[in-house]
Amino acid sequence: MRKLELDAILKSMIESYEGISDLVFAVGRPLQVEAQGVLKTVRTQHNIAALTPTQIERIALNIIRDDRRLFGDLLRSGSCDCGYGIDDRTRFRVNIFRQRGNWAIVMRRLQTETPSIQTLNLPHIFLDMVEEKKRADPRHRSHGQRQNNHPGQHAQRDQPNQSRPRHHLGRPG
Repeated sequence: MRKLELDAILKSMIESYEGISDLVFAVGRPLQVEAQGVLKTVRTQHNIAALTPTQIERIALNIIRDDRRLFGDLLRSGSCDCGYGIDDRTRFRVNIFRQRGNWAIVMRRLQTETPSIQTLNLPHIFLDMVEEKKRADPRHRSHGQRQNNHPGQHAQRDQPNQSRPRHHLGRPG
Protein backbone atom coordinates (compact mmCIF):
# COMPACT_ATOMS: atom_id res chain seq x y z
CA MET A 1 0.00 0.00 0.00
CA ARG A 2 1.38 3.39 -0.97
CA LYS A 3 1.01 6.68 0.90
CA LEU A 4 -1.46 8.08 -1.68
CA GLU A 5 -3.64 4.98 -1.34
CA LEU A 6 -3.48 5.16 2.46
CA ASP A 7 -4.38 8.86 2.38
CA ALA A 8 -7.38 8.12 0.13
CA ILE A 9 -8.59 5.43 2.55
CA LEU A 10 -8.14 7.76 5.55
CA LYS A 11 -10.05 10.56 3.80
CA SER A 12 -12.94 8.26 2.94
CA MET A 13 -13.03 7.02 6.54
CA ILE A 14 -13.13 10.60 7.89
CA GLU A 15 -15.96 11.52 5.53
CA SER A 16 -18.04 8.44 6.36
CA TYR A 17 -19.77 9.79 9.51
CA GLU A 18 -20.17 12.98 11.53
CA GLY A 19 -18.19 13.43 14.75
CA ILE A 20 -15.34 11.01 14.06
CA SER A 21 -12.64 10.93 16.73
CA ASP A 22 -10.70 7.71 15.95
CA LEU A 23 -9.81 5.50 13.01
CA VAL A 24 -9.26 1.85 13.99
CA PHE A 25 -7.29 -0.84 12.14
CA ALA A 26 -7.34 -4.36 13.65
CA VAL A 27 -6.64 -7.77 12.12
CA GLY A 28 -9.79 -9.66 11.14
CA ARG A 29 -11.97 -6.54 11.40
CA PRO A 30 -13.24 -4.19 8.69
CA LEU A 31 -12.19 -0.56 8.58
CA GLN A 32 -13.75 1.12 11.61
CA VAL A 33 -14.22 4.61 13.01
CA GLU A 34 -15.36 5.82 16.36
CA ALA A 35 -18.07 8.40 15.73
CA GLN A 36 -19.67 10.14 18.71
CA GLY A 37 -18.52 7.35 21.02
CA VAL A 38 -19.78 4.44 18.89
CA LEU A 39 -17.56 2.09 16.86
CA LYS A 40 -18.88 1.90 13.27
CA THR A 41 -17.86 -0.07 10.19
CA VAL A 42 -16.77 1.91 7.13
CA ARG A 43 -17.31 0.80 3.56
CA THR A 44 -14.88 2.29 1.05
CA GLN A 45 -14.20 1.82 -2.64
CA HIS A 46 -11.30 -0.45 -1.60
CA ASN A 47 -13.90 -2.96 -0.32
CA ILE A 48 -11.92 -4.26 2.67
CA ALA A 49 -14.10 -6.79 4.50
CA ALA A 50 -11.47 -7.83 7.05
CA LEU A 51 -7.95 -6.45 7.44
CA THR A 52 -5.07 -8.91 7.17
CA PRO A 53 -1.83 -8.77 9.19
CA THR A 54 0.05 -7.82 6.00
CA GLN A 55 -2.30 -4.89 5.28
CA ILE A 56 -1.87 -3.52 8.79
CA GLU A 57 1.93 -3.89 8.60
CA ARG A 58 1.92 -1.93 5.34
CA ILE A 59 -0.24 0.80 6.87
CA ALA A 60 2.10 0.95 9.89
CA LEU A 61 5.20 1.16 7.69
CA ASN A 62 3.61 3.98 5.66
CA ILE A 63 2.96 5.89 8.87
CA ILE A 64 6.42 5.24 10.38
CA ARG A 65 8.24 5.75 7.05
CA ASP A 66 12.01 5.78 7.56
CA ASP A 67 12.01 6.79 11.23
CA ARG A 68 14.44 4.34 12.83
CA ARG A 69 13.58 5.43 16.36
CA LEU A 70 9.88 4.62 15.88
CA PHE A 71 10.68 1.32 14.21
CA GLY A 72 13.04 0.47 17.09
CA ASP A 73 10.37 1.38 19.68
CA LEU A 74 7.88 -0.81 17.87
CA LEU A 75 10.20 -3.83 17.85
CA ARG A 76 11.60 -3.29 21.36
CA SER A 77 8.50 -2.38 23.36
CA GLY A 78 5.72 -3.58 21.07
CA SER A 79 4.27 -0.11 20.47
CA CYS A 80 5.10 3.35 19.22
CA ASP A 81 3.39 6.74 19.19
CA CYS A 82 3.77 9.26 16.39
CA GLY A 83 1.93 11.80 14.28
CA TYR A 84 0.60 11.56 10.75
CA GLY A 85 -0.90 14.13 8.42
CA ILE A 86 -2.83 13.89 5.19
CA ASP A 87 -2.63 17.61 4.56
CA ASP A 88 -2.29 20.79 6.62
CA ARG A 89 -5.83 20.46 7.97
CA THR A 90 -6.05 16.72 8.74
CA ARG A 91 -3.66 15.46 11.40
CA PHE A 92 -3.63 12.40 13.64
CA ARG A 93 -1.97 11.17 16.80
CA VAL A 94 -1.14 7.53 16.04
CA ASN A 95 -0.60 4.52 18.29
CA ILE A 96 0.72 1.34 16.68
CA PHE A 97 0.75 -1.65 19.05
CA ARG A 98 0.59 -5.43 19.38
CA GLN A 99 -2.83 -6.93 20.05
CA ARG A 100 -3.26 -10.70 20.35
CA GLY A 101 -0.03 -11.34 18.43
CA ASN A 102 -0.83 -8.93 15.57
CA TRP A 103 -0.26 -5.25 14.96
CA ALA A 104 -3.15 -2.84 15.43
CA ILE A 105 -3.41 0.90 14.81
CA VAL A 106 -5.55 3.62 16.34
CA MET A 107 -5.42 7.08 14.81
CA ARG A 108 -6.89 9.91 16.90
CA ARG A 109 -8.02 12.83 14.76
CA LEU A 110 -6.66 16.11 16.09
CA GLN A 111 -8.65 19.31 16.17
CA THR A 112 -7.32 21.86 13.70
CA GLU A 113 -9.09 24.89 15.13
CA THR A 114 -8.92 26.20 18.66
CA PRO A 115 -12.46 26.42 20.03
CA SER A 116 -13.64 29.77 21.34
CA ILE A 117 -15.31 30.44 24.66
CA GLN A 118 -18.58 30.91 22.76
CA THR A 119 -18.38 27.62 20.81
CA LEU A 120 -17.63 25.77 24.06
CA ASN A 121 -20.74 27.39 25.58
CA LEU A 122 -18.78 28.55 28.62
CA PRO A 123 -20.20 31.23 30.92
CA HIS A 124 -19.31 34.84 30.08
CA ILE A 125 -17.16 35.05 33.23
CA PHE A 126 -14.42 33.10 31.40
CA LEU A 127 -14.14 35.87 28.77
CA ASP A 128 -13.94 38.41 31.60
CA MET A 129 -11.13 36.40 33.21
CA VAL A 130 -9.16 36.32 29.95
CA GLU A 131 -9.52 40.08 29.47
CA GLU A 132 -8.53 40.74 33.10
CA LYS A 133 -5.40 38.62 32.68
CA LYS A 134 -4.49 40.54 29.52
CA ARG A 135 -4.80 43.85 31.34
CA ALA A 136 -2.58 42.62 34.18
CA ASP A 137 0.08 41.12 31.90
CA PRO A 138 2.65 43.69 30.67
CA ARG A 139 3.25 41.68 27.48
CA HIS A 140 -0.27 42.58 26.31
CA ARG A 141 0.12 46.35 26.67
CA SER A 142 0.90 48.59 23.73
CA HIS A 143 4.48 49.78 23.40
CA GLY A 144 5.06 52.90 25.44
CA GLN A 145 1.95 52.36 27.53
CA ARG A 146 2.72 52.04 31.20
CA GLN A 147 0.50 50.73 33.92
CA ASN A 148 -1.64 53.43 35.41
CA ASN A 149 -3.42 52.86 38.68
CA HIS A 150 -5.71 55.89 38.34
CA PRO A 151 -9.24 54.74 37.41
CA GLY A 152 -10.85 56.37 34.42
CA GLN A 153 -7.65 57.86 33.00
CA HIS A 154 -7.26 55.13 30.39
CA ALA A 155 -10.80 53.86 29.88
CA GLN A 156 -9.91 52.39 26.51
CA ARG A 157 -7.50 50.05 28.29
CA ASP A 158 -10.51 48.35 29.88
CA GLN A 159 -12.05 47.50 26.50
CA PRO A 160 -10.88 44.42 24.59
CA ASN A 161 -8.68 45.40 21.67
CA GLN A 162 -10.69 44.10 18.73
CA SER A 163 -8.24 45.30 16.05
CA ARG A 164 -5.17 43.47 17.39
CA PRO A 165 -4.69 39.92 16.07
CA ARG A 166 -5.14 37.22 18.66
CA HIS A 167 -2.55 34.50 19.21
CA HIS A 168 -3.57 30.88 19.33
CA LEU A 169 -1.72 27.61 19.64
CA GLY A 170 -3.26 25.88 16.63
CA ARG A 171 -1.78 25.80 13.16
CA PRO A 172 -2.65 28.81 10.97
CA GLY A 173 -5.12 28.09 8.26
